[in-house]
Amino acid sequence: MSSLVPIFSIESGHVISALAKISSGSLPEIIFIHQEDFPFQENVDSERLEESALKALSKSLKPFQDFVLEKKHAHLGEPAIILGAPWYQSESKIIKGTEKAAFVVKESYIDELIKRELEERQKDSKLNTSGLSLVDKKIGSILLNGYATAQPYGKKAVSVEFPLFLSMMPASFKEKIKEILKTALPFKQSIWETLSMILFTGLQNIAPESKNSLIIEVGAELTEISHVKNSSLEETVSLPFGTNTLIRSISKDLKVTPQIAHSMLELFQNKKVEASSSDKMTIALQEAEMEWRKLFTEALTSLSRTALLPTTAYLFSQTEYLPICAKFIEGEEFVQSMLPGGKFTIIPADALDLHKIVATPFLGRRTPSFQISTLFVSWLLSQKQK
Repeated sequence: MSSLVPIFSIESGHVISALAKISSGSLPEIIFIHQEDFPFQENVDSERLEESALKALSKSLKPFQDFVLEKKHAHLGEPAIILGAPWYQSESKIIKGTEKAAFVVKESYIDELIKRELEERQKDSKLNTSGLSLVDKKIGSILLNGYATAQPYGKKAVSVEFPLFLSMMPASFKEKIKEILKTALPFKQSIWETLSMILFTGLQNIAPESKNSLIIEVGAELTEISHVKNSSLEETVSLPFGTNTLIRSISKDLKVTPQIAHSMLELFQNKKVEASSSDKMTIALQEAEMEWRKLFTEALTSLSRTALLPTTAYLFSQTEYLPICAKFIEGEEFVQSMLPGGKFTIIPADALDLHKIVATPFLGRRTPSFQISTLFVSWLLSQKQK
């Protein structure tokens, strides 16, 4: 049995619309994909960025609908909407439950602890949760009486402890997305997930060595960094530096338009520029790297408040920017925040051989994060069918 699932990924610089064929017993297959980029903003404005995201989503539906009509795909599954930064906010918290006598731990007990936490959040005016809609909630490894256990349910304990990871988004933005999608897709239910949770879950399944790692996703306007410790997503932070920030920096330093700055950067990476232009670009990149390192150090300091950070980092970005992003990260030692060694081992997303687990027969522009997103949606639907 197979189903056709519409998937929409809304990030800080583009929207991807796609159709995935998901079948039990075979690889999920992306049979259609279209990327709609936002207009470049020389000065980032949150309202204009949201407007760009909604317009890009609306425009991406046209080629999506054309493909569906051309191939005569009449029955589509519920759509999956994936949110990248900055369209949601996330936080993690340690949840604890203690009883006077030993009791058998059940899923219902964990669910009740989570329910109480969410209710307390609604009452706490300091958290300012008004106007926010819950996107997802996930729990990490459960400790019984202070000890980790792979199978906690059905065992006796006096105390239970686990990390709870929550993601929320503005309710008004969520409704606008649904309104746009319903112009093309008559759906009643939909799947909402965050890119940080998807990349974490996906890597845990396809790269076991990621159980202690950083996941770095460099978007157009922001970079999101997730700290994974003992196969648990500890925390996610974002820093205001993305690939568009790099272009703005080069544009300013070289006194050229953003379009020319992008072209010059591409020529520089392919070593097709004259020596004088190459020297200028090298200096401009050094300036951008200094700003990146400053923000990156601040982010690592925030993440390492309670534990030293791992030295393995998985790097996701648009293919043409991966070498520069990797250089920015590898070029500095962050000894105070990290485990012994103090230098990152970078694993670029393109090295994960995702074509072996997600079929993309015609996909010209490789998008590893979207391939993992498709795999995640496939897993999610298979769990629902059980």
